[in-house]
Amino acid sequence: MISPRMFERHFLPSVAQQAAWIGRAVYHLDGPGAIPHLDALLRLPELRAIQWVPTPERPRQVDWIPLLQRIQAAGKAVVIACDPDEVHGLLHALDPNHLILTTACPSPQAALELLESVES
Repeated sequence: MISPRMFERHFLPSVAQQAAWIGRAVYHLDGPGAIPHLDALLRLPELRAIQWVPTPERPRQVDWIPLLQRIQAAGKAVVIACDPDEVHGLLHALDPNHLILTTACPSPQAALELLESVES
């Protein structure tokens, strides 16, 4: 990765320009090595959401709740994929109005049960 200073100088202006052009931009933040650039990204009013992808060493989204809360506290939505058993914990820890969450259940019945449990 590059330093935060180099990121802000060489990449951030392009990200801001592209986000403004797109209108509803999501930035793909890929792993802990990209976290040093998060503060600069969160300052971009043109950016609407951050998609967080954890590492294989810490793949569970619930392990990253403080980071996800930091993104939401800056007024950005969070886009994440998680295991079905993480859904409830994430919904309780994060603002569901600023959360795009995907998961994959092992069967249609398991998916219906998860949806019903989330609704209640």
